[in-house]
Amino acid sequence: MTDHNLWLADDWLELQRVCAGCQEHLTQEILNMKYEIERNRHHTVLRNISGRLKTLDSIQNKLVRYGFEVSPQSACANLHDIVGIRIICSYLKDIEDVVEALSNLPKFEVTEIKDYIAHPKPSGYRSLHVIGITTIEGIGIQCEIQLRTTAMDSWAALEHQLRYKKELPDSAFVNQELLECATLLEQSDIKMQAIHDYIEILNGWSRCDHIDEDQSSHQKWVSIHVPELKDPKQ
Repeated sequence: MTDHNLWLADDWLELQRVCAGCQEHLTQEILNMKYEIERNRHHTVLRNISGRLKTLDSIQNKLVRYGFEVSPQSACANLHDIVGIRIICSYLKDIEDVVEALSNLPKFEVTEIKDYIAHPKPSGYRSLHVIGITTIEGIGIQCEIQLRTTAMDSWAALEHQLRYKKELPDSAFVNQELLECATLLEQSDIKMQAIHDYIEILNGWSRCDHIDEDQSSHQKWVSIHVPELKDPKQ
């Protein structure tokens, strides 16, 4: 449990130091988790792991923007993304496996999951956000871990580049085009997962245990994946 009373009113530099330690700890634990998850796999599950710390200016500006008291105590209580970690996975099912593994990380307690893959934002943004508390030196710091596939990350990076500090007026055309790009990439993720699973079945690596061994490889692929493929027009 986070003890917000541990902070003094002017402990901003101490907050920054503890958050840096929190990021270092969490990143190392995720690297250890990566080695464990991939030990018996035939592909790279976690393709990239990156982290960032909010600057003190960014923390203070966000507190002001949302009407919170500007103090280290308030930052710990109200901001869940002072420490941010982003994990890029190869396939959709990898994200499920990583989320399960995150719940077992030392000194990390999952408090909330925001699933923008099952429920994309109106813009088309897709990602899964795991919010939790990492305890370092007896102090709990809220952290946000974002999980994306390569396709999701590509869309988010380019969308951010197109919009960031451009002061663009709200454009129905731009919004629709970006949404269509997101939809196409969603279909790509689904098909890439299907192809990956098909190859694993061909090589006898699949973890599926409900497939009739008398079926042809193509029939196996159809029985697993065709119900999951979505009509792009929907």
